[in-house]
Amino acid sequence: MEREMSLNELFNDDLLSIVNIAFKELCKKDKDFVKMRTEKCELVTNNKNLDTVCYEKQVIPLNTEDIKDLIKWIEYRDELELKYEKQMLYIGIRVAYMMFNNAGLLKTEL
Repeated sequence: MEREMSLNELFNDDLLSIVNIAFKELCKKDKDFVKMRTEKCELVTNNKNLDTVCYEKQVIPLNTEDIKDLIKWIEYRDELELKYEKQMLYIGIRVAYMMFNNAGLLKTEL
């Protein structure tokens, strides 16, 4: 527990930077990420009921078209989250590699 606390303290300040780096890398390298993100935003912009449910978290009646849009919005959200989680994992692996390498804990010769 003590080691876990020190790691949290160590990375707490850098976490927002890492989150921003992940987002910027996705926007730069993954055209599908940008496209899905845009389409997800457009769904809410074009459907006030969807905005009310998804962002204002209010319960309102939805018609069939609203529900179809909500399903699309959820699918986009899920796919975007998966891409983002993968990107965060890749960054975590790179950070771990750099830390181990700098500490001399990696064998570089085969």
